[in-house]
Amino acid sequence: MDTQATTFKTLTQKYIIKIPIIQRDYAQGRKNAQKIREKFVRDLLNALKSDKALHLQFIYGSVKNGNEFIPLDGQQRLTTLYLLHWYITMRNNTQESYLANFTYETRSSSREFCKALSENTQTMQDTLDKSNETILSETIKDQAWFLPFWEQDPTIQSMLTMLDSIHTEASKISGGIPKLETLDKLTFSLNELRDFGLDDELYIKMNARGAPLNDFENFKAAFEGFLGDKFGEEFKDKQEEISQKLDNEWLESVFYYVKNDKKQEDDMECIELAQSYMLNIIKYLCEMLYYKVNENEKSSFDWNKAHFNRVIAESNDNTTQNAHSMYKIFETQEALEILIYVFDNFDEIKDKVADIFISFTEIIGESVGDKVCIFDKDNEITSGKELFAAMVKHDDLSKKDAIYLFILIYLMKKQDSNLTNKLCEVRNYCNYEKQKYLSDGALSYRSVIQYDMGRHIKECVKICNDDIAAKDEIMRQFENHQYFKGDLELLFGKRKASGKTPLDDDDKAMLENAKIILNETPTHSIIANLIYRGFDGNFWLGTTYGKGKFLFGGKEAWHIMLTRNGKNTISGKLAEAFKAMFKNGLVSDDKLCKKFKPKQWRYYFIKYSESFFKDKHNVFTWRCGNNGLEIYRLVNYKSAEGKAKGEKPKRGTLNAFLEVLANKLEKAEYIKGENIKSDEHHVVIKGKCEIRCEKDSFVLTPLSDECKKLLEELLKQQPSSHFGKESFTISLNNADIIEKLLELLEEIFTKAAP
Repeated sequence: MDTQATTFKTLTQKYIIKIPIIQRDYAQGRKNAQKIREKFVRDLLNALKSDKALHLQFIYGSVKNGNEFIPLDGQQRLTTLYLLHWYITMRNNTQESYLANFTYETRSSSREFCKALSENTQTMQDTLDKSNETILSETIKDQAWFLPFWEQDPTIQSMLTMLDSIHTEASKISGGIPKLETLDKLTFSLNELRDFGLDDELYIKMNARGAPLNDFENFKAAFEGFLGDKFGEEFKDKQEEISQKLDNEWLESVFYYVKNDKKQEDDMECIELAQSYMLNIIKYLCEMLYYKVNENEKSSFDWNKAHFNRVIAESNDNTTQNAHSMYKIFETQEALEILIYVFDNFDEIKDKVADIFISFTEIIGESVGDKVCIFDKDNEITSGKELFAAMVKHDDLSKKDAIYLFILIYLMKKQDSNLTNKLCEVRNYCNYEKQKYLSDGALSYRSVIQYDMGRHIKECVKICNDDIAAKDEIMRQFENHQYFKGDLELLFGKRKASGKTPLDDDDKAMLENAKIILNETPTHSIIANLIYRGFDGNFWLGTTYGKGKFLFGGKEAWHIMLTRNGKNTISGKLAEAFKAMFKNGLVSDDKLCKKFKPKQWRYYFIKYSESFFKDKHNVFTWRCGNNGLEIYRLVNYKSAEGKAKGEKPKRGTLNAFLEVLANKLEKAEYIKGENIKSDEHHVVIKGKCEIRCEKDSFVLTPLSDECKKLLEELLKQQPSSHFGKESFTISLNNADIIEKLLELLEEIFTKAAP
């Protein structure tokens, strides 16, 4: 290790000084360092006017490639000396070539600023004299070569502040501006660490008192080196352009996005947040490009595994490592062009995403114009603005939404004139892939997209590259609705649903009927008509206490029953029931009830549908036999809104027959049990009796001797009744058991009335 006294000019004539990537920003020019800065500048200038030299202690650094000096400790002093040399040179109205040998590698903007400053030394004196400006930085910022967004670079900000301090203090010194040769009075001891292997850890330790580069700056520095290595010398101009844009135009676009979004006045906070957002966008694009070039890769993309090593030899042990290499992700220049396109067109993409993506329609027939409806409420992304924000902020972006955004970018870059229709087809594909595996026991679908993203992105890109058949407006209206989620195959089969075979007049008439039915008909009436048309209640959702759970429909369940999945097929009874109802219309209440006999569960589900079925969802389980009275409606399902808010589901079950009785009887109260096994389920008529369901019978327990006596008298003539020690049983026969019981109770209450 060599130690020698030297000057800034001598050092820069011997080496190119490069402030390295890992170094902190220039700190002596920060606003909060005013007192320290002003004292240091005064000491430097006083030394130039005195007969004594000023020694600035040790500066450590490594010599690289024979002609590059990389400061390890002393960056702050070297930067200040560079600015002082530039100022004295400028005020002496001359040009010194050695100034061009000082540069910053932390940001391209800092590097470009130093280069421009060194090249325009001689012209600045005349400009300063003409401007009558007392603040030097304002004159510099007014120059044609100064890029406005350089002001957002913290190192450049600090440099400008330091130049203002030098200019202010120099104006106070008598005798005019010092001569160039006086700069040799400023010396320091140089420790050259030749061929020394410096690593990031050592830099960080030596500069722990400063502010290290953030994640974005570290990535950018590595990325710039990668570009040159990956795409070669012929790409050098493009590499320089990308480096410059990352610190200027691209950062400026994201900066103003942050500014408008956060309503912040502090520009530095906005810059730091903008840089983190830029890295988020890069992470998102790398993930999508990773899947695009790794269609058979089953492992998920993990940013923490992304690296800049070249792809190593293929083997079973390193497939994932290879896939996460930037050399693999940006395998072709086309992939890099997508990243460039996104940042070059950041505002255009932001506006397009906000304009084209809207929430699903809740009324069939509602016109959405040239828009693409998205459906999920689970992650609360129901608009394009939210979708774009989720990508930028790296927050709650589902794989399906990530594909939507990537395909939109892909289509915009292609300048595809059929963008909306193709994006609708991509949405339809993604929703079908999400819907076809229905999770047992829940009113929601399990997404499978994330388990095979490479294949799904490939399919979506293929959709975009194919010709898309035009679809009738009424088809788009149904596809955009929350009940269908882009999937009409259950009603029309694959060819018509895809638009490859046009709808005929009967198909369009069916959709017009379906529009009226789904928009205007109460849930209970729709379910009654489905049962009439052949739906036998076999939409199985798993089990509860060993008994099957069956879905009958509801506003929060129609999307499950109207789209394809493992429990619902094109040729199934449910699909046929829907098509028959939509084609032939609703059946009158009288006709509905005549199709089934009172001993059948379907009879009661139809006749008492208004009590049996609720708007949101209807899941039933049978405790004892298909045609018994122990039929329960489950209420432990989250609503879509509740699920999105993280609410816990309400627990409980309701016996459908007891609920009807409680609604129809005065002064009756339904006492619920906790589950279907509970014997607590009963209706109590105060002072009269309690009513329970056991298998295919109502069991009445009198609460008074008078009620018991009346029941004995009235039930003697009932062949389907029998007496127990403390209760009376009325069983199903060919009459409506609910009507039969209501008539009996009315007679009892009439006779028992005072």
